[in-house]
Amino acid sequence: MSPNWFWSSSSSRSPPTPHAFIGETNGQRSLRPVFIFARRLSGSGGSIMSKLFNRTPIPKWFEEMTQIPSAFWSGHWGVVVGPYLYEMKPIKSNRGDVLQFFRGSFEQDTLWFPDIGYTGVFYTDLTDEEINTNALYAHDDMRAESVRYDLTRHNCQHFVLALLDRLQRHSQMQKAAIAQFAAQMQPLPPFQQPMATLQQPIVL
Repeated sequence: MSPNWFWSSSSSRSPPTPHAFIGETNGQRSLRPVFIFARRLSGSGGSIMSKLFNRTPIPKWFEEMTQIPSAFWSGHWGVVVGPYLYEMKPIKSNRGDVLQFFRGSFEQDTLWFPDIGYTGVFYTDLTDEEINTNALYAHDDMRAESVRYDLTRHNCQHFVLALLDRLQRHSQMQKAAIAQFAAQMQPLPPFQQPMATLQQPIVL
């Protein structure tokens, strides 16, 4: 599948270089829940973020999630859909900490990290490859602004919110149809802990 399936022809910017994609699990376009995953930060970063979490801008679709504990806002975020985790991490370089996108197996990548929990946000019919391509665009948009990682202004949480915005806009089903179908499914959890129920692919 071409990575340009949602790229606007009016855009003057070239699309990001596609990565070889292996392991598609949603070629049939099942409607699947999208989750934000959070784990604890280590070292001084966690202490700083715990003091600043309440300054994070909250999108409208997040306002209803009143059961999220403060620790969620001070943790490292990623997006989980099916078996995959999409996240942005700082990587050490001679220019300091720079942004880097990662896609991996949720089960393997979270095996060694204590988790805070997860929250469901919406449903999408996108394939794994399409979600990965959207993540690459979100990554490139952030790096176009600045390649440097900043703990409070340019970090994993900003990447997650940018990716979720893209997933909402580029789901191929009409939003009304998704909402109608999703209403018949199990409610998305406002907050749950631990993450064990997400360690297998989720297909509704």
